[in-house]
Amino acid sequence: MYHLHTLCQCPTDSLTLNYKFPLQELHRLKEGVKHRSESYKNWFRDTSEVVEKKEADKRTLEELHSLVELGNTGGFPDKSLQEQLRSITAEADRAAATAQQLLNGKRQTRFRSCGKSQSQNDPTVEELRSFVRSASSGSAS
Repeated sequence: MYHLHTLCQCPTDSLTLNYKFPLQELHRLKEGVKHRSESYKNWFRDTSEVVEKKEADKRTLEELHSLVELGNTGGFPDKSLQEQLRSITAEADRAAATAQQLLNGKRQTRFRSCGKSQSQNDPTVEELRSFVRSASSGSAS
């Protein structure tokens, strides 16, 4: 106790130190706090990389959803970072849904018209342009 002399001027050999918890429980509590701080540190690092777009490799949707879930259940204090992550994840979900719709819309129904096959469900040029704009603007991270 480094600050003991500021609390009491009594000689230290006459003082008794009482613990609120047994020493074994203090070690367990210390490990719990250490684990929680490491968990927050890792979540904060990963989430910051996503939000600030620092990393070269993109995260998968599953990884983004996992970070959102960990932020929700972990009780982490940085609510603005959690909200930014939720927003990015929602944008990525929308981009993935659009991409899936574009892929699903390419079912070929062939009929001959001057030797060319045509699809009745091809995406429109505007749908493709919109998807490319959103993907290139980084909203599909």
